[in-house]
Parts: sequence; C-alpha cells; structure tokens
Amino acid sequence: MAGSELLSYVGWAFLPSFITTNLQSFLYRLFYPVDTPRPHPGQPLYAKHHRILYTLVVICYLLLTIYDTYHRLTVLTPNLYSLFSVPISVSEKALRVQWRKLNLMYHPDKGGSEEQFLVLQRAYETIADPVRRFGYDRFGEAVGEWGSSLKSVREVVVQGMWRMVPGYLFMGMVLVVLSVLGKLEFGRYWRFVAFFSLLIIELYLITHPTNLLSPSPSSLPFPLSLLSSLLPPLLPFEQLILIRKLVFSFFIALSQIGPMFVRSTTAPTAPSKPSTASEAYAALRPYLAKLQALANILENQSNQALAAEFMPFQGDKEGVERLEEALEGYIVEGIMRGDEEVREALGRAMREKRERASLSRATGLRAGRSGGRDWMSRSF
Repeated sequence: MAGSELLSYVGWAFLPSFITTNLQSFLYRLFYPVDTPRPHPGQPLYAKHHRILYTLVVICYLLLTIYDTYHRLTVLTPNLYSLFSVPISVSEKALRVQWRKLNLMYHPDKGGSEEQFLVLQRAYETIADPVRRFGYDRFGEAVGEWGSSLKSVREVVVQGMWRMVPGYLFMGMVLVVLSVLGKLEFGRYWRFVAFFSLLIIELYLITHPTNLLSPSPSSLPFPLSLLSSLLPPLLPFEQLILIRKLVFSFFIALSQIGPMFVRSTTAPTAPSKPSTASEAYAALRPYLAKLQALANILENQSNQALAAEFMPFQGDKEGVERLEEALEGYIVEGIMRGDEEVREALGRAMREKRERASLSRATGLRAGRSGGRDWMSRSF
C-alpha cells in the first residue's frame, strides 16, 4: 500500500502535464483541418486551451485517485468484518453465531484450511473483545502491534493520540517552513485550515463511537441515502485514510491549477508611453539609480582588485617607478596601435625620415664625385 501511495504522489508530478500536452495536440489534429492554422505554444489561444485541458485532467486525476483509494479500502484490503460477512455494527451475539458457522466450515479437523482458520480466529479474537474492537475500528490492524497491555478504551485512545503526534508535528513544520520560504503561496491559508480541520476530524473519530462518513441511510436525503446503501460503509480508520488522501490530493491539484489562473488574471499590462520629458525622466529614474548603484559596485570591486595587484610593490619606490614607466610605455604603445590617426601620423613621419635619409645619402654621393673630379684636374 505504501508503494501505491508513493506512485500516486509521483504521478502528480508529471502525469497531468504529459496527458494534457498529448491530449491538446490530438484535439488540434482532430478539430483543426490541415489547411487551417493551429494555435502554437506562446500564443494566448494556445495558453487558454492548455489551462482548460490541464484543469480537466487534474480534476479527473483527483477523482481517479480518490476512487482508487476507496476501491483498495473496500475491495483489495477488506476489513475484519468482511471476513465474517457481517456489518460493521454487528452485535456480539450475531458475531458469535457467525463465528460458529465459519468454525465448522474452516476448522482443520473438519477438512478446512488451517491458514484460513487461523486468520479467522485472530480476526474473531480482535473484534469479539470490546476494547480491541474499539482500537481496531479507529486505528486498524496497527493496534495489534501495541501489545496486550491495553485494558481499557481510555488507554487505547491515549496510545493512539501519542502515535498521532509525530505525524502532525512533521506536517505542521513542513507547512511553516514552506510559508517562511515563500513556497506554495497560492492557497496557503486554506492549507492551514485543512490541517487543523483534519486534526479535529481525527480526534473526533477516535474518541466517538459514531461514524462520520457512514451515517445511517435513514438520516440522509433520498439521493444520499440511496448512495449510502449502495456503497459499503467505512470504519473510522478507513474514513481517516480516505480523508487524508482527499485533502493531500486536493491541495496538490490546487497547487498545480491555481498559479496558472492567477498568472493569467494578473498578467502585467504594458506601460503607457510618457508624454513629456519629465515623465520620461521620472519613469527612467529607478533604472538610472539601479545602474548608478551597479556602477559604484563595479568601481569598488575594480579598486579592490587593483590594490590587491599592487600589494607586492608596497614600500618599494624603485619598483613602483619601474612599474610606472613600464605602464606608461604599454599605454603609449596601446594608444599608438589602437588609434588610426596616430598610426597614420607615425607612418608619415617614418616615410619622411626615410626620404630625408635617402636624400642626404644622394647629396653626399654627388658631393663626393664632384670633389674627386676637382682633385684630378688640379693634379694634372
């Protein structure tokens, strides 16, 4: 039963979304012809259809989960009264008569099954004793694990209440932590209401002899009396299992459906365009303040990083001077490489320098030749 409960809660995580997506694509193929454009994800019509289908799928899954719990309680795991085919309000005398009949049928000396006989014997010992029957009706077969030291109804109730405390403390702590962290905001108030209502219902069922969900059909209106006569009645511990399942499943469904409609009904509208410059500045002022704060943070961080880089040079004047000279050289070189006008000016200067150098060399050569000719003429 614990495995099926876990699978049920795991199914809430992905089954509704998976079924809704596939169902929506199937309905689009069914109702939209091939030549007709269909809504696509991101469009308002697609989102509206998705919300409607998702709500219907979650409601159907919720009803299916509740029916599955009721079916397991009444059919798959029947209570001890169903073993004797007697109602849950059976008297001690009627129960004794039915036990004698079954004893003749299933006793090993009469050719019956020993295993079946032992099951019936343990069941009869439980519901034939008034104290153990009271405990079984309210706490199920777990009361058999409490030992035979419980001699009165009061001791059974006190023991059952003490065993309730850890579960409700854990659930209360989970609700408080989720509220403090701001998780599952939708329906938070009603979760606390349901939590305390569930606690009150459980205290009522374990301390009163009447059944909350299984009243007598004569005290109900006609439709409900007919339904009550068709459905098998439930013991108090079975009612608690069904109520817990109903409450948990309902709030899981509510947490999945609610935010979708809240977002759709409270979607932010596009801001209107400012009509004057003052209104535009007023609209931009919060963003400018945020930008200025971000710039200040970046400046502080860059100053801290720069101070950390210069930490090894503290107290070393010569090292600081060499570093300043090297940085100046790097800055000048970076400017020269990055600025197009500077690169052009350097290029022109280098070309002029080369031209002057070549001109001076040509002038020197001509002067050398003319001087050689004059010397030769004077010699001869």
